Amino acid sequence: MTEPEALSDTNKYTLVSVVDLTGLDGCTFALRKNKEEMLIPVNLADSLHTINQKLYIQFHELKGASTCMAGKLIELTHVEYAH
Repeated sequence: MTEPEALSDTNKYTLVSVVDLTGLDGCTFALRKNKEEMLIPVNLADSLHTINQKLYIQFHELKGASTCMAGKLIELTHVEYAH
């Protein structure tokens, strides 16, 4: 994974940071979109479980319930490291 080559490419992505929610019941790692919005990915690779790691992501929201009630349930479709 690499950062998108051109700045205009980042318009296709959402910038997030990895957060550890393992202290909350039913939660693991999540993605903080901004101070108030958390995203709960169903397919975040273990290699990306680095607290405060910045990522550019593309995703779609999933319907249904999650054991972690801290944010929106999503499926990642593309991930790039942000530097």
